[in-house]
Amino acid sequence: MKLLLLTAIIVIALAMPLKGQEASAGLSGRAGNFTEALARGPFRLWADLSNGEFYIEDARSGRTWRSNPTDRENDWASGFDLQMLQSRVIIYANIYMEEGEVPVSTRYADYASNCEVSYKLTDDALIFVYDFQKPQIKVPVKYTLTDSGFSLELLNNEVVEYGPNRLVQVLALPSFGAAGPEDEGYILIPDGSGALINFNNNKMAADKLSVPVYGFNAGVSDRSASTLEQYKRKKTLGQDVTMPLWGVKVNQDGYLAVITGGAARTNLCAQSGGQGSGYNMAYSSYAYRYIGEVRMLTKGFNQELVNIPEINPDLDRNFRVEYNFLESGASDYTDMAWFFRKYLGLDKALPKGDIPFYLDVYGFIVKRKPRLGIPADTIIPMTRFSQAADIARELDAAGVANIVVKYNYWQEGGYYGKIITEARPEGALGGKDGLESLADYMGTSLFLTHEPINVYKTGNGFFKLFDAHKSIARATQNRFAFSLANASVDSRYEPWYLVRPQKIAQFFDRFLNSFNNAGFGALALDSIGCDLYSELATDGIHRDAVVEIVKAQLAKAEGNLMLNGAFSYAAVYAGHIVNAPARSSGMDIYDADVPFYQIVFHGFKNYSLGAANLASSPGEMKLKALETGASPMFSWVAQYADELIGSRSDRLFSADYSRWLRQAAEEYAELNGVLAEVSGEPITAHRRYGDISVTEYGGRVTVLCNYASVGVDFGGVAIPAKGYIVTDSSPPTDNSPSTDSSPLGKDAFYE
Repeated sequence: MKLLLLTAIIVIALAMPLKGQEASAGLSGRAGNFTEALARGPFRLWADLSNGEFYIEDARSGRTWRSNPTDRENDWASGFDLQMLQSRVIIYANIYMEEGEVPVSTRYADYASNCEVSYKLTDDALIFVYDFQKPQIKVPVKYTLTDSGFSLELLNNEVVEYGPNRLVQVLALPSFGAAGPEDEGYILIPDGSGALINFNNNKMAADKLSVPVYGFNAGVSDRSASTLEQYKRKKTLGQDVTMPLWGVKVNQDGYLAVITGGAARTNLCAQSGGQGSGYNMAYSSYAYRYIGEVRMLTKGFNQELVNIPEINPDLDRNFRVEYNFLESGASDYTDMAWFFRKYLGLDKALPKGDIPFYLDVYGFIVKRKPRLGIPADTIIPMTRFSQAADIARELDAAGVANIVVKYNYWQEGGYYGKIITEARPEGALGGKDGLESLADYMGTSLFLTHEPINVYKTGNGFFKLFDAHKSIARATQNRFAFSLANASVDSRYEPWYLVRPQKIAQFFDRFLNSFNNAGFGALALDSIGCDLYSELATDGIHRDAVVEIVKAQLAKAEGNLMLNGAFSYAAVYAGHIVNAPARSSGMDIYDADVPFYQIVFHGFKNYSLGAANLASSPGEMKLKALETGASPMFSWVAQYADELIGSRSDRLFSADYSRWLRQAAEEYAELNGVLAEVSGEPITAHRRYGDISVTEYGGRVTVLCNYASVGVDFGGVAIPAKGYIVTDSSPPTDNSPSTDSSPLGKDAFYE
């Protein structure tokens, strides 16, 4: 008999009505069905040891946080949504059966009668073991109280698969802290800059949210067929989840959940009240095993996608989430950002002074042009080293201070070519002497760009067979450029490769040694801080382990390092972050974009948003910089801008520096006049009021931006259309009074 894969969803629904009255008791005392199992500081964890249900008392606020809503049986939810309300743990399993020729995909739910729950209680931990008897899988979950709340931990290496079936995915505490129809608040998702999902937002037709932490994993699929739609969505919306967390604000209370183990294998999930139940819920879904996609030829020579589960799960790192309860009245997303900043260890503020002006210049491109009637690849210098210095001098003469240059495509062979292992300047740009002259002029403000993980041609010691990233079937996993217009592979460009994770250090060390010996300037790294992938082959590397590999490489260049759109684990190593996310992915379920990313990093890291000259609305980009505390960036070339058309750099429309220099200098003076004063101070408050954003810096300077096309009288303050006002008053907090004379007005709301 042929062994066929049937994918099934096995759900534990551990619902048991509460009995008796809940009351505090001594350790191990009983209150109805609940035992006071753990105590630490102001927190008490009470658990029903028969089924795993629990609640936590926070003595500071008097609030009780529950694993499941108490009145869930009265909700109108049905099917899987009702099971979500009843469950603590939901697992997905691959069920293997001997069947006929056609596999059947089956989903079914198991209740307490099909799942035995046992426990182990120690002085500092409570472990529940869920024995799912139909799939024959045991899943141990450990709860521990912390100084700020509690942690949930899946003990990966203690999972037992005592039958032929395999654990694939674990949903943990899907209805923990669920807010009902009467509650007010929101869910924070760090999608791009950040997004809010308001409670009970009446978006019943919107999809429930499930987004991967750190974006799409290129190690799972080459984005063919079934993943093309996801690729289009990502590229059109262009944002990833940048931080391993989510937050929930319920009335005056809230919590921040930080994934401290297994984050790179996790999806953030959320739904607003009305989407399947009357409850607002946020939780995480952990990929115990990834499912890899492989294209195979059928008997009829057609391509068919085959799903293959990861053979070796990541047993070295437990999936772990820390739930941090915020102080009552101090649970806004700005408070969440402050809390996460402590997780990142950001405690050294920037010095007060002029903000950077990011000069993003491009050295050369390669285009196919006829030579004696024969098409050949031709180097076209766009910005020679001497011209980059000239542009910087012109900016300086126009009053621009603190110019920081990011120089792209400066290396010999460094334009969509072989992996670079030697720091050799392109001769057509002025060679070594020209670059040294530019470096002498710019000093530590010159950052030379290097691409360490994407490889477009073999050579320089990179062999496709040994060094290119492998699929789960151990075939080379190509990367493709796609055309969004017709949803197909863009035939203009050849597929390229990712460096195998275990080879990243080998190639990067060769380049870094050469670069440091040359002494040209500081380093700017593309992709490595914002593109995370695993390798599912049997000798591959898990995605969370790749995070550690990347961090080790960044540590080698830490100090004067620039990163592009960095995820939080990478951003801590950078002095400068360019192309920081300016918005969210705009999912239908979202209600507002917020600058959570910038609130975390302002005053501790220098950063820019996208290039102002490439924005659809440069004026709006200026307002966004004032709202988020971002420095301006312009992407330029010195000559032959028309040659960009039809090249792999044709995204650089409107890149002729001469058309933008005066406007850039004026914009810098305007932004610097506001932001230099608070460059080393955190964002202490932020609100959105329709088209009005309010940002408080350092508790003393407030910037009000009006994105509307008409002027607005805002609480007695006239803000011009597409304009802003700077005041020295502070916005009120959620629990402080608002008056007509306040510059914030009376009715603050989240849109």
